Amino acid sequence: MDISKGVLHNYLHGVRRVSVDVVQKALQYLDESEFKDVVQGVELLKAIGIVKGDGAVDYSIALQVLSLATRDEHINNAIMQFIVRI
Repeated sequence: MDISKGVLHNYLHGVRRVSVDVVQKALQYLDESEFKDVVQGVELLKAIGIVKGDGAVDYSIALQVLSLATRDEHINNAIMQFIVRI
């Protein structure tokens, strides 16, 4: 991917934010099943910033997602069903 070891180290340790270009290059090396393995559950939430590296939830982002989600009837119903089950 033409990235130096130092830059890779900074990406992996959260010192430097991974650019969109680097993500696009990395995705070229993954097949569909590998991609799904990478972006499941908490890892997906971490990738989009809802869950921080230490596991804490970014409440402002989570609430924004919920606000947007409630505008969609199907997602709204899924959220309500989830709430009823807990």
